[in-house]
Amino acid sequence: MSQPNLNWPRWIRASINDYFAGIATTRELPFLVEGIDETESETIRATNHVELRVGGPSTIGRSGDFHLRLGINLLFTGIMGEQLENPYDIIEHVAAFQVAMHDPIPIYKYGEGLDDDGSHLGCLALVSGRNELVEFYDFGQVGKEGRVRQLMLDARYYIALVP
Repeated sequence: MSQPNLNWPRWIRASINDYFAGIATTRELPFLVEGIDETESETIRATNHVELRVGGPSTIGRSGDFHLRLGINLLFTGIMGEQLENPYDIIEHVAAFQVAMHDPIPIYKYGEGLDDDGSHLGCLALVSGRNELVEFYDFGQVGKEGRVRQLMLDARYYIALVP
């Protein structure tokens, strides 16, 4: 019986990080990857910023291939009252990421090892179904004292891979 490739989780996460970092760069929005970037950096103190969280992948073997599922969560933070721009800028950032979450996310063999040749492995696709959406949550002001506003996007993806 075949086994999942040990590199898949790293390739998938690195590709997701790259995909969303590109969108953040285009929008000039500071970007953090949970578990990779320093949460004490200047980025997290920026007036507006986004943090990426990836859950999974979970795997199940099917006749010769593996189906992988994972969750992608983007947490947007804005400091209310410190914005020199339009107070809806944070909503516009969220909307740009939400649009991008509907597109397939390309997965590449990123890294420095023997198997890491940068080639295209496949694409993550949004899980479809009656209850599967790119969810948009607006938590509003977080806490009574702080002027921090948070919003979140959350979605589920899958990819089928052959070892």
